[in-house]
Amino acid sequence: MNYQNTFFIYHNAMCLVIETEGVVKGFPCYYKYILGSEMRIIAYDLLKVIGEINLNKLRLLFHLQLRI
Repeated sequence: MNYQNTFFIYHNAMCLVIETEGVVKGFPCYYKYILGSEMRIIAYDLLKVIGEINLNKLRLLFHLQLRI
């Protein structure tokens, strides 16, 4: 399923990941590996959590539709 069209927060989190990658590219070498890796991990974890929440929400809606 295309989360970007259905869930706008997922789209915004994906934009954050893309922006983070672009910003980290411009960091000096030391900060790229220290600060940049932490920024990437946080952005990817946020995207992963939002994706899991959206998936659980879709599963719940699907199960509720089956009951009707």
